[in-house]
Amino acid sequence: EIRKLSERVRFGYKRSVEKGIVPGSNNIYGYTKNKGKLVIDEEQAKFIRLIFETYVSENIGVHRLGFKLFDEYGVTNYSGKPIAGTVIKNIIRNPKYKGYFCAHKETTVDYHDRKRKRFKRDEWIVYKDNETCPPIVSEELWDKANEILKTRTESYQNNNYWSSGLKYPFSSKIYCKEHNTNFQRSHGSRKKNR
Repeated sequence: EIRKLSERVRFGYKRSVEKGIVPGSNNIYGYTKNKGKLVIDEEQAKFIRLIFETYVSENIGVHRLGFKLFDEYGVTNYSGKPIAGTVIKNIIRNPKYKGYFCAHKETTVDYHDRKRKRFKRDEWIVYKDNETCPPIVSEELWDKANEILKTRTESYQNNNYWSSGLKYPFSSKIYCKEHNTNFQRSHGSRKKNR
């Protein structure tokens, strides 16, 4: 029964994508959904523009940007807290904000434990469609923000100090068979007995 339900959901998703209906959740910052199309929510859209403009104009990372927006403009997530850096990163990377239909980002691999697999960006279905996905920011601003994000991400990944735990030679290489996880070096004050 679960397998059949999963197959029906997948089929419905595929048909929606073929018809150009925006799939997924209705909780998309800056938009509301109406009959499968996105409608700009101007109250939230001004904060989306602010995210892109601030990220491009000021030399700060996504995590600091979340706190800056919270402190200076009162921008919060749905729980009333500062928007997390990972959420801001996903907003910047989302082609919908420049007016592109975007689908096929992930799929459920195993319907029992609901494990999901994210597709690579070149496997996404993306095309310009200002009617279904009206743009909140210009393509130029979106492209510039993504160029900065890509450069920073590559710079961060190429830095041996942090990349894949390479600060220490055995990081991520000693594995716990019992708990199915890797050991990590951690240190703290003697008072905390770590």
